[in-house]
Amino acid sequence: MKTKILPALSRVGLTIALCFMLLKCAEPDLGNTEKIKEEQLLNDARSLLPKATLDSTRLSERLVASNTSKAAESSLRMAATAALVNFAPQAIVSAESTYPGYSVARIIDGSQNTTVGPSYSWANNHPGGGKLPESVFLKFSSLKTIERIDIYTSSGYALQNYTIQYRTTTTAPWINLVVVTGNTEVSRTHTFSSTTVREIQIICQLGPSNQTVYGRLNEVEIYGQSEPILPSISAQNGMLIFSSTDAVTQAMDYLDFKYEQYSDAFVGQYPTLTDDQLADVEESTGFNDEQPFIDFENQYGISSLRAVVTAEEDNWLASTAGDQTAGTDPDDTYVDEVELRALLNSNGQLRVGSTFYTFLSDGSYYTNTGSPLTVQELKNMSTSNVLPSNVSYVSPNAALPPCRSVAKNKGFQPAADGSWRLKWKVKASDGPFEGPGRAKAITRSYKKKNGHWKKRSSSIGAQVYGSIVGGDCTGGANIDSGWKSKKARKVKAKVSYSGGKVVSGGISSIHYQNRVGYVTKSLTF
Repeated sequence: MKTKILPALSRVGLTIALCFMLLKCAEPDLGNTEKIKEEQLLNDARSLLPKATLDSTRLSERLVASNTSKAAESSLRMAATAALVNFAPQAIVSAESTYPGYSVARIIDGSQNTTVGPSYSWANNHPGGGKLPESVFLKFSSLKTIERIDIYTSSGYALQNYTIQYRTTTTAPWINLVVVTGNTEVSRTHTFSSTTVREIQIICQLGPSNQTVYGRLNEVEIYGQSEPILPSISAQNGMLIFSSTDAVTQAMDYLDFKYEQYSDAFVGQYPTLTDDQLADVEESTGFNDEQPFIDFENQYGISSLRAVVTAEEDNWLASTAGDQTAGTDPDDTYVDEVELRALLNSNGQLRVGSTFYTFLSDGSYYTNTGSPLTVQELKNMSTSNVLPSNVSYVSPNAALPPCRSVAKNKGFQPAADGSWRLKWKVKASDGPFEGPGRAKAITRSYKKKNGHWKKRSSSIGAQVYGSIVGGDCTGGANIDSGWKSKKARKVKAKVSYSGGKVVSGGISSIHYQNRVGYVTKSLTF
């Protein structure tokens, strides 16, 4: 692959923008029910939004212009949907009230039919106690990362005012995603920046002009990118067993996705907090960004290398100066990827087919067939001139040629006032569980409190770029991950390549932390 490598300054101009737009929704259809006088609606001030309120969907939606034909609008919607997954059918739906004969289940039955009536939609139960505003809820069993919601109401009874909200836990406060006022369309497409949710609430606030006290929803579709799938994994004697090295890579990618999703969900609850305020919330709530790994390990009943290294690093940060003067950071030992650490048992082992992999603290590893061997047994074997036929030792840079298949650099960069810092890491590796090869830039954020460093979320960014050479250390191609930034404890930018190696200085990285600024590093050896 070949990617144009841009000057550092052009990449650094990118910044984080967390956009949370306003939404709420839902209206019922009661067929030929007589029209309700407008003055009835005025009795409930919550049912009307101020006309001065900005319809945020004008900014956040990709709407078809008013002069676009319905056929073109439908075509555009289908094209946009092709690359996304509709998560709505996976939700458990409920409503504050439902008009007799109608059903909230209609909103996720897969039908975009906008015909009015109980066979097609949900409607609030007015006058039986369900006076607007009334809400419909869609609750997922796990976090979902979404970027679009489509709303279908009933033909001739378009919901005028509605708000769509989300939250990331069942007890978190609701956050506005989209607010709509004065709507006349039967169906609306709302797009927004990628947002992680656990629950969606659609608040119907004002029904159609000919029946203002009823909200109707015929269908709700909630779209996001398809999520990585965890491969088939088994466990035996506290060790995970995979069918192939590709399955290990797939599991690593799955855990990477779940880590980012969990972190994004937490930070997303506090969109207006400063870095220092968010750090205080993390302290008070006991937020642990590695919870997805803990959940995974508990699911398979393993004691992982991740747990060992994390405990050692936390102790190192709490009992020392936590920098280069305090000796080796435990996070710099063993394998670098926390996702791989979560797959390895506490001895650094996993099994692929009939082959056992045992990783050492320097990143080298043994493979053997037959039965698992202890690290000491493997080391004792390696002192002989010839290893047994069922044992191999792999040190990617044993011969140390001009180019390498694995290389890494890392370090800390403090802010001027010493209150925050970033840890940077740049790495290139081609295996055994990295697919054809990957280059990565990782930025971690830390805040100093009571004289010790703690992992804390802040506005951070990372990018890796440069050139990969061929097996003979010549030629090759340019690579560039692009800039990745967010508010989190860790951000990783990565790019894959095929069959390449790196030369000293051939790969560079950019790292950013709000208080530190931008730092540019090179992968030298």
